[in-house]
Order: sequence, then structure tokens, then C-alpha cells
Amino acid sequence: IAACADETYLRAAVRPPDDPEVAALVAGLRGELARAETLESGGPFADALAVLDTASAVAPASYLPLRAELELRRGSVRENEGRYVEARKAFEDAFFAAVESGHLAVAAGAATRVAYVAGRRMYDSVAADDWLEHAEIYGERHGDPLRLARALTVRGALANLREQPAAAREALTRALRLLHDAGAEDTVDHARALRFYGDH
Repeated sequence: IAACADETYLRAAVRPPDDPEVAALVAGLRGELARAETLESGGPFADALAVLDTASAVAPASYLPLRAELELRRGSVRENEGRYVEARKAFEDAFFAAVESGHLAVAAGAATRVAYVAGRRMYDSVAADDWLEHAEIYGERHGDPLRLARALTVRGALANLREQPAAAREALTRALRLLHDAGAEDTVDHARALRFYGDH
């Protein structure tokens, strides 16, 4: 009942757990998730994975949004390690947990990452195209132009790889327009889209 009077709770894209103790645990584990991201950026990948393993071991099984977030980060670390089979599996696990729990941001992000790993790292163009459809659908549903732009950037990058300049130009032009309209021209996303646009 108290949650129904909490405007932050009601407006949250992904609802926090109803149980206050579980909610506190999830908040703490999201802090560990942020630490793993920092370690991935600048520290040994093994340290980031150790943090994720510890967090996953105590994460409440009943709260799938956190599971999705942890697997998305695990996939990112594995991709950066060059362990693409493990990365793809983690991204797929993140996607399905996100879809089941209505975590649209992670669903879009995970599908985009699967598409990139499948298409650019594993040369599985059929799977990449399928996952890009998921990424674009969930990016649209989430209503976040940055997530949709990321999916379109991957579509353009893969079109470049297949030597399809018209398809690459179309996807990347749309991505750049979305990023411009969102005021995101000073971001890594914009730089990445420009980089792939230059390749076509």
C-alpha cells in the first residue's frame, strides 16, 4: 500500500522490489554493478568478473531486472576479453530476463550487443539481422532515441562489413539524426556512428 503512494516507485520504468529488505539488497548490488563497470573500463577483466560473480551469487532470484543487468555487464566484459561465445550467451540471457521482467532498456541493449557480437565477431549475419530486429523493436518501445540509435549504428556497421554502402548510409544517417535530435552529439554514441558512417 505504501508503494502506491510513492510517486518515484510508480513512475519507475522498472519497479523496485516490494519487499524493503530485497529492495535494499538490490540497491547495494547495483552499486557492485557500477563497480564492475568501472573495473571493466580500467582494471583487469578478471576483477570485474569476480565482482559480478559475487553479486550474482546473492542476487534475489525473484527480481529478474537485476539479473538482466548483471548478465548484460558480464557479456560486455566477456566481449572485451575476446570471449565471444560466452559474451553472446550472457547477452542472450540478459535479453530474455529483461523481456520477462519488462526491463525494456536492457532488452534493447542486450539485443544490440548480441547482434554486434554475432555479426561482427562471429560472422553470423542471419542471427545478427534477427537480433537487430529485436533491438530496434525494444528500442522503439522503450522510447529512448539513444538505444534505437545504437541498434541502427550496429546495423550500419554490419552493412559496411557486407559491403552494402546504401544500407549502411541509410541506417547510420537515421542514427545520427536521432542522436542530433536528442542533443547527444558530444557522446561516444555519436562518435561511433560517425566512425562507421566514414567507413561506408
